[in-house]
Amino acid sequence: IDKVPLGLISAQDRPLEGRADVVAKLEGSGDRLTGTITATARQLRPRGAKPDEYVDATVELVLANGLARVNGTATSPDGLRATLTGSARVTATASPFGIVLNRTEPIEGQLTASGPAAAAARFVTGIRGTVGGTVRADVKLSGTLSKPTAQGTVELANGRLVDEKLGLRFENATVRAVFVDELVTVERAS
Repeated sequence: IDKVPLGLISAQDRPLEGRADVVAKLEGSGDRLTGTITATARQLRPRGAKPDEYVDATVELVLANGLARVNGTATSPDGLRATLTGSARVTATASPFGIVLNRTEPIEGQLTASGPAAAAARFVTGIRGTVGGTVRADVKLSGTLSKPTAQGTVELANGRLVDEKLGLRFENATVRAVFVDELVTVERAS
C-alpha cells in the first residue's frame, strides 16, 4: 500500500497530514502466519502545522510464534527522536486470514524520546503557542492491551510556554515528573 494520505485514517479530533506506505511480507498456511509488516510515515504533522513541523516514522511489526514484536522510530527535522519497542501475544492465521492481538495477555514495551519540547508538544498535547526547551521521556509499558500501565519519567529543561489566548507565560522552567499508572509525582519544578 503506497502513499496513503493520512487524513483518510487519522482521528477527527486530531487530524493528520502526510503520507504512509505499508509493506507486508507474510507467509504461512492454515493456523500459522509469520512475517513482517512495515509502515513508514513521511512528513506526518497535525493539520495546519507549518511545512517543517513534521516527523518521519517507521514501525515494523514482526509476527512469529504467537508473538507480535514492534520496533519503531520517529525523528523530526528539529531534533526530536523517539523509539518504541515492545511485544504482545497475537493469534495470526493464514486461513482464514487474520491477525488478532490478544487484549488480555501481558504486554511489554519501552518508549524513549528526547529533543525540542515544541516538537513533542505538537504531537502529544496539541499545544499551540510558543513552546521551547528540551524534553526527555523514558517510559516502561506493561499490563495488557485492554488495561495498559505505564511508569517512567518525563523531564523538561529550559522550558518555555507562551499562550496569549490563555494568558499563560512560563519561562526557564525545569520539571521532572515520575509516574506510575495514573499517579504522577512532580519531583522538581522551578
